[in-house]
Amino acid sequence: MPDASRHSSGDSAGDSARDAEGADGGDIFLRDVGSASAGDAASLDTGHSGMDAGCTPGPCRSHILIPDRQNSLQAICLDFEEVRQAVGLPDGSQNAGASVVDYDGDHRPDIYLLKEVGANQMFHNQGGNFQVAQGLRLNLASGTRYAAWRDVNGDGNLDVVIGGDSGSALSINDGRIFAPALPEVGIHDMNASRTAVWLGANLLVGTENGLRFFQQGPGLVFEEVSAALGLDDFGDAHALAIADYNGDGLPDIYVANSTGVDRLFMAQANGMYQSVEMMTGTQGSGNSTDAQWIIYQPGASTSLYVSSFGRGNSFFVNMGNGAFQDRAGSLGIRDNGNTTRVKWGDFAGNGYPHLVEARSGQENLYFIPEIDAAGDVVRYQNRAPALGLNLNGQTVGLETLDYDGDARQDLLVILTDGMRLYHNISRRVNLCH
Repeated sequence: MPDASRHSSGDSAGDSARDAEGADGGDIFLRDVGSASAGDAASLDTGHSGMDAGCTPGPCRSHILIPDRQNSLQAICLDFEEVRQAVGLPDGSQNAGASVVDYDGDHRPDIYLLKEVGANQMFHNQGGNFQVAQGLRLNLASGTRYAAWRDVNGDGNLDVVIGGDSGSALSINDGRIFAPALPEVGIHDMNASRTAVWLGANLLVGTENGLRFFQQGPGLVFEEVSAALGLDDFGDAHALAIADYNGDGLPDIYVANSTGVDRLFMAQANGMYQSVEMMTGTQGSGNSTDAQWIIYQPGASTSLYVSSFGRGNSFFVNMGNGAFQDRAGSLGIRDNGNTTRVKWGDFAGNGYPHLVEARSGQENLYFIPEIDAAGDVVRYQNRAPALGLNLNGQTVGLETLDYDGDARQDLLVILTDGMRLYHNISRRVNLCH
């Protein structure tokens, strides 16, 4: 296993903050520590390849420059542009979240908008623009919290389990419409739920009364077997994160609970699960809202970020020996705010993911890593204001997608009273010395 221990210990508001930050301090050069100075990056060349006296500087709108570790004469100008209205997405209201999925197999990510009140909507991606898909029978009743997609019956079409305040149920896609599966299929749970994930052919659902593991048997029939497999958690799961954190080839499960401690279930070769959150130190701080496994720098083991509502977030760095260390504080990503969702994404395309935090009643955060000369992340900086990403509202969903096929990760933000789609327009630029 790779060694992670080499680590050293409102739109208008966003626009004005972006302008103010650039005007006050010029370009922000998030650099390899000790390898460059901010002055080296104060001007950019977007039209010339040489570094001679004729270099013509060009602006970086966000004023955020990330070093290109492969070419010291270049940097990545990190930038986003909000395009929701331009691509045909509505602002909306009473939203509960979203699911990004290529439901029709055309190799374009579609957006399934989940509603707190009113009917869900599928927005079909038609090559960078979206239109509401009609007649799918996915405009289900309000209170939806998640949608988990998989081709359950092997016909080449993605089916879906949709869950929320009224429980969870499976719908089968015949290529034209989605129809509810019969009750005897076995996935029909009446407990309110907020999250679910497929593990191969099996479905794990986090309900307000604990976990439900639906194991597929012969044919299209599922049986609930959580207790028999050792998945004995009775918390209110808000997120499920799956990864092989110990390199044994088996999918391990992290459960982020809003009640009780968080749980880490290590998969066993016999199909059972062992609870190891206490021995690994990953039980969290309570009132957890989201969790994501992430390789945060090249060569690192799979680590875990867990968000909490008002109690401080945790970043459990995998030390590669079966133990984790919480380094959220030393890395600058503890944040004691009202975090609702988190999303890591390699928005700069350099192998060092950035962290986006959605918050309730507080500005959203966007953390960029600072990297030392050895290639280790030493700290993260919040640059949401400079990027225009510091929305202040009730943010309930974050998703990454490449909606226009330009090979850059874009960011979808869902608020209770609207949505924003941020097109990633980052680019490499030459540095003028």
